[in-house]
Amino acid sequence: MASKGALVLPAGVALQIEEGALSIHHQGDIVIEGVPAQPLHSLTSEKGDVKLACPDSLELKRVSAPAGTVSVTGKVSLQSIEAKAVDFSGGNLKISVMNAAKSINLNGAKIEADVILAPKVDIAAGLKGRASAIECSNELGPHKLRGGFNLSEFVSLMPTGAAILRAHSISVPAGEEELGEDDDEPEPAPEPVESVTTKSSDPDSAEAAAAVAAAASEPEAAAATTAVLEAPEISDYPSPEDEFPEPGPTTEETTSTAPTDVIDELPTEAALAIEDLGPAEAEQPPLIDQESEAQLLAQADDKEAVAEANDEEFVAEAPEQEIEEEIVAEAADDELDEVGARLREILEYMGDAYQEGQVPEPIQRIFSYLEGNDLDGLRENLSPLWKDLFKEIQTSGGYHPNAVTRSFRAIRELLGPPSA
Repeated sequence: MASKGALVLPAGVALQIEEGALSIHHQGDIVIEGVPAQPLHSLTSEKGDVKLACPDSLELKRVSAPAGTVSVTGKVSLQSIEAKAVDFSGGNLKISVMNAAKSINLNGAKIEADVILAPKVDIAAGLKGRASAIECSNELGPHKLRGGFNLSEFVSLMPTGAAILRAHSISVPAGEEELGEDDDEPEPAPEPVESVTTKSSDPDSAEAAAAVAAAASEPEAAAATTAVLEAPEISDYPSPEDEFPEPGPTTEETTSTAPTDVIDELPTEAALAIEDLGPAEAEQPPLIDQESEAQLLAQADDKEAVAEANDEEFVAEAPEQEIEEEIVAEAADDELDEVGARLREILEYMGDAYQEGQVPEPIQRIFSYLEGNDLDGLRENLSPLWKDLFKEIQTSGGYHPNAVTRSFRAIRELLGPPSA
């Protein structure tokens, strides 16, 4: 037998040519240990696993193992993987969509992917590259991949996002499908160009018409870049109300319920004492004579006059308005302390998403607002900071954890929308 190994074709294997390349369909396992002379189109294992372990570059269109695991090592380029589980354990992988029913493990050297979808996704801290959209149920730890948006964000930011999902039979998130379909439709030719050129021969009008035509013919790639850099206002993103409930009563509600004239309405101590006296006690003779009583009453009048004078000075020094302002200030300080404490929890959650020394500059500015107790400044500049973060990701190639997106939403929910 030849030393290079034997080709063994098991019973039931199907070999066919699709689009000028070889497709292999088998019930059991499929193992590719080298690059065949004939280009590969697709590999399908109905009940087994598929293993790609090629030291050289391997290109194909599709790999499917609905009941098994697809294992990838080496340098592989393909459009899609559909399996129960996917294990990328070494090498470089370039793929459009990776969809697993159970789990995906990414532990190679480099990956370039559009969509990664599985209930559980594990990403090695040292893996480099890009994963534009990652949809999973578990919390991702720190990693170096660029992107990391969920499917809704992917569709809203990428003009071709909805088309990519539909091409691989992935449901477009609710509320985004209609938008994606509108993006796929060709735009009608701009009518204002004809009206300008036919109704006027003015050179300025001709230049304006040319500018309109040039803007209408810009390449789609430029539009996609603009859509990413000019990210939507963060306040448009919904955030879970259960995790971040509405703040308590406002200071106006607190002060509006404070009693103002309660003292005038309360009965005096003397009246209360008289009401408590029984009939026998009320008719008892006085314990002192009238002369002594007159002296005591005179002394009491003098003390009452002094007390009234002191009360007038007190009212002059501390009017009722200042007292109300102090109450409002104390309530505002309590509310500010509560918001600051919750904001610190959110920022701690955000900071844990980055490795030490790799926190982007826009995120550091958010921490600066908190250290300076400038919550108004943070509320007004949250959306610009979001856009600055996108620009830094595009230029530096840094990664964007899902925890950061959630933190931005939580901050907006906590601080409220910016002023008009």
